Amino acid sequence: MIGNRYSHGPLTNLDNGLSGISKPESVRRKISETKKRQYASGEVIHPMLGKKFSKKSILLRVNKMKGMKWNKEQKENLKKIRCKYKNKSQTKYWKVISPNGEEKIVYGLGEFCRNNNLQQSHMFSVAKGHRKHHKKWKCEYYKPD
Repeated sequence: MIGNRYSHGPLTNLDNGLSGISKPESVRRKISETKKRQYASGEVIHPMLGKKFSKKSILLRVNKMKGMKWNKEQKENLKKIRCKYKNKSQTKYWKVISPNGEEKIVYGLGEFCRNNNLQQSHMFSVAKGHRKHHKKWKCEYYKPD
């Protein structure tokens, strides 16, 4: 350790390095409780909602969570949270055309894709015009009257 001028080291820092201490535990707890209350009431949407993660970070997370067991209450809470945000403004109506030409109007592309063994990201690419079709399915954004 080199040390500062108070510990007879060569550095000339006037500060001993302790002035940058983070907020006290009580303040951090209060902020945390406020945020939790805001997320629960819907005042604020969680900043990580809808974010994409890299494959590396997903693998790290999966490996970390292996061996963790979710109890029934935790599973129910997670289900409630997913249902709460399912009908937010991100969910839209889509016009989907099947391989045999049958047209359907669906609400929420994710659930439709899961039920029909399709990749949601590929269907988004079809809707944006980056792909012509996905497994011969086509889709486009639909704006209801």
